[in-house]
Amino acid sequence: MRKDCKTFTAIINGIDQIITKKINQQTQKITTSNIGDGEEELINKESKEQIIKNSIEIWKNSSKMINRLAKENGIYYFHFLQPNQYLPNSKPLTDDEKKSAINEVNKEIYSIDKSYPIMQDEIIELKKDGVNATDLTMLFKDENKPVYKDICCHFNEYGNNVLAKSIGKTIQEIFAKNKLTFQ
Repeated sequence: MRKDCKTFTAIINGIDQIITKKINQQTQKITTSNIGDGEEELINKESKEQIIKNSIEIWKNSSKMINRLAKENGIYYFHFLQPNQYLPNSKPLTDDEKKSAINEVNKEIYSIDKSYPIMQDEIIELKKDGVNATDLTMLFKDENKPVYKDICCHFNEYGNNVLAKSIGKTIQEIFAKNKLTFQ
C-alpha cells in the first residue's frame, strides 16, 4: 500500500508540475510595463478575460483528471476552492488585514473578482461530473478575527485552523452521505 501511495504522489506531483507550467504560460501573457513615476500598467498580449477563461479550464480539467486517477487507484479525492481576501464580500477585513494582506497590484493581476465567480460555478459543474468539490470561498464571511497573513492568499494559524476544521467536516459529511469508511 505504501508503494502505491508513493507512486500516486509522484504522479500527482508530475501533474502539478504540468498544470503549474500551463498556468504560468497563461499568466506570462499578462505583463507589466513601467509608465513613469513608478507606476505600472498591465499590457495584455491576449484579452485578460480569455486568459482567465483558459486558466480556469486548465484548473477544472486538472481536477477531473486527478479525480479519475484517484478513483482508478481506490483513492478518495476532494477539491476545495479556498477563500481569498480579494473576493468581494467574502470577509470583513480587519484594519491589520487591509494593511498587510491587500495589495492593489495583486488584486489587478489575479483578478479574483472576475475569476472566482466563474470558478464557483465550475465547482457546481465538477460536482455534477462526480468530483467531491466544495466551495469554501465564503467560509470567513462573518469572521471578524484576522485570518490572512500575506498579500497572496495565505492564512495565519487561526485561519488555517478554521479552514482545516471545515475541510475535515466536509470530508466526514461526504463519507457519511456515501456510506464510505476510512481505511
